[in-house]
Amino acid sequence: MPVTEDLAQLTDATARLLRTVDALSDDDMQAPSALANWSRGHLVTHLARNADGIRNMLLCARTGEDAFMYPSGALRNADIEAGSTRPPALIRLDLDAAADRFAIDARAMTEAQWTAQVPMGPGDVAVKPQAPASTLTWMRLREVEVHHVDLDAGYSFADTASELVQRLLDHTVGLLGGAGTLPCQLVATTSGRTLAIGSGGPTLTGADHALLAWLLRRSDGAGLAVAAGESLPAVPSLG
Repeated sequence: MPVTEDLAQLTDATARLLRTVDALSDDDMQAPSALANWSRGHLVTHLARNADGIRNMLLCARTGEDAFMYPSGALRNADIEAGSTRPPALIRLDLDAAADRFAIDARAMTEAQWTAQVPMGPGDVAVKPQAPASTLTWMRLREVEVHHVDLDAGYSFADTASELVQRLLDHTVGLLGGAGTLPCQLVATTSGRTLAIGSGGPTLTGADHALLAWLLRRSDGAGLAVAAGESLPAVPSLG
């Protein structure tokens, strides 16, 4: 999908996320998220640092100089841990400002700069070059939408725009198919599509958003229909 369309979807997804975060009380911010061992404060801090990290890769594309998402994986983790202890008002402001910084720099990118190769991951493990900068908008969009659900604050994939659900579903099916560890057939009733992960395996039927939640291990698949004599397989982690 063209970068301009990714950016438009990202603008909408970020606005939805910020509305949810702004509605959290101070106690809500300190409560657990849906991710193990992370409060909502951890998760919102991560989303802010992720915006800054992907913005670093935009800088790499614009200047041709090495600029990694994070200096190292250890520093990334330390920043999130330290950031989660700040007053909730500051955590909210941090996400808002980081999202604005990313949006400003993304809009400043030229067509040629979007084709530049950038490293992926923190500086201690990143390989350069690895992917075109045009992949960064989709990377950020996935991060925003999936972690919005992970806030466990009333937003689910059922609230995600249908087109974005289908894109996320296709992307996740591709990743799991490449891993070769989850052969199954999916009947997505919202879009009327059939998707295959590998060959063979059970046939699972459900709404697109329900299939997505299960494949991303955000649900136990209780709402999915399985053919007689078959059972839901275990979904491997995508990391």
